[in-house]
Amino acid sequence: MKAGLLGTESQRNHACGRAAVRRVGGFCYRTTPAPATTDDAMHPPIDRLRQRLDANARLAWHSHAAPYAALVLDGNYEESGDGGRRRVGPGHLVVHPPFSAHTDIIGRRGATVVNLPLTVTQALTLQSGLLSNPEAVLDRYTADPFSLSQVLGSSVTPVDQPDDMPDRLAAALALPGRVVIAEWGADQGISARSVTRHFSAAIGLPPAQYRWRARTHGALRAVVTTAQPLIEIAHDWGFSDQAHMTRSIRRLTGRSPSAWRAIVSD
Repeated sequence: MKAGLLGTESQRNHACGRAAVRRVGGFCYRTTPAPATTDDAMHPPIDRLRQRLDANARLAWHSHAAPYAALVLDGNYEESGDGGRRRVGPGHLVVHPPFSAHTDIIGRRGATVVNLPLTVTQALTLQSGLLSNPEAVLDRYTADPFSLSQVLGSSVTPVDQPDDMPDRLAAALALPGRVVIAEWGADQGISARSVTRHFSAAIGLPPAQYRWRARTHGALRAVVTTAQPLIEIAHDWGFSDQAHMTRSIRRLTGRSPSAWRAIVSD
């Protein structure tokens, strides 16, 4: 959620018009890298992290350089973007890795969320899901914000999410390997044109663009959370070579894979 860098339809054909911002795939992103913070991230008080979302609002595609987790206290909304589609309500925790992007459709009663800051490593290892006692998590954050990752890691229960054709394709694109969209559609008995049309309507991006983002995010996750050789990560995630992966990660984040490893190892 949060206020982010908007990538609206009107921006697709115009310059972003802001310092340190550039367009990538039709959306505006900061060229300045995310803050190089891991275990010493800032932890503002809860009141500053609480956000009220207006009923029936639609938030355009926007990207967040800094990682965080949105904890829903009341109301509901549907979020579509990196990670596919999610329908969330009270108690849901939605983890947003660094440089993730999404759009939101708020329900008719609006929603209240608390945007909890995460370190890069936390956001790339924690899972979204349902918390049985959200208030206890907020109390723990207030008392000891550095224990947040441990609490969330042991308190989140996975939940079922939409399982239509766009959701199945988004899930396939989030796995290692290289998915050929036309072949995937043929296996499902759906034409490539229909796949593109329905996926774009549901997720907010055409599948080819989503595939690039999913592949790059997947490679970044492996770079940050494993010691796997970079050339192997590039192969696993369908890049032509290590240099190709490096260009993609730098394009998304402003930093190279080696730079990210240096940050998280500090």
